[in-house]
Order: sequence, then structure tokens, then C-alpha cells
Amino acid sequence: MLQKRLNSSDSASAKPKAAVDYRVLKGISMNQQNPIQPVNNDTIREQDKIHLVLAYISIFALIPLFTVKDSQFVQWHAKQGITLTACVFILAILFTGMGPLGLLNCPLALTIIVLDVVCIMKAFQGIRWRIPLIADWSEKFLKS
Repeated sequence: MLQKRLNSSDSASAKPKAAVDYRVLKGISMNQQNPIQPVNNDTIREQDKIHLVLAYISIFALIPLFTVKDSQFVQWHAKQGITLTACVFILAILFTGMGPLGLLNCPLALTIIVLDVVCIMKAFQGIRWRIPLIADWSEKFLKS
């Protein structure tokens, strides 16, 4: 008797289940991308996400600065990223030329990597996170 119940439950679970895409049922096309996501008065479009990442990767910050003209949000992050890169470059040269202080380049590199990741995460959340001093210098020297 118990064996019959087990076999009947196995056969019920063996039936193939139909794969249902609930987005299609709601009328959302599978090829349709998410449109603009409003966050904190700034909008993050799908095509801007790669530019926000490039804005904080060293010299690649020039790409969004010169190619994205229709998003002030991306422009702002690109300017901050360029200023950050310039400051890191100057500090690395100074530390390298100071003998034993050249060992400060290792902690500086780790700090910059963490800072870049935090800036990218904040940018994806739609936040214009101001790095102290760097944001002020970027607004002062890289005026639009």
C-alpha cells in the first residue's frame, strides 16, 4: 500500500512542467530592455552603465567624457574619475622619487581600487558621491 503511494507520487512528479515566462504573460517583450531607471533626479540608462564603469578606470575615463554628451550624470562621474586618475598619477610619481616612501605606492594602489569600486557602486545607485577634495578639484578645473 505504501509502495503504491510512493509510485503514484513519483509518476505525478515525472510529468514535464511547461516553462512559462511570466514577462510574456504581463505583455513585456523578451527583447525589450529596461527603459530609463529614475533615481535621485538622475537617470541611469542601460547604455550609460558601461560608461559609468569606464569613468573610474584610469585613462579610460576619457571615453565617456568625450562620447556621452546627453547625460550630465555620466559626465560628472567621468570628470571626477579623470581628476582621481591625475591625482593618483602625481602621488605615484612623488612617492617613487622619495626612496623609502616609494613603498607607499602599494597601499595607495589598494586604496584606489577600493575607492573605484565604491564609486562605481554609488554611480549605479544613481548617487553623485563626492570624493573629498577630488570632486572639488574636478569641478574647478574641468568646467563644462
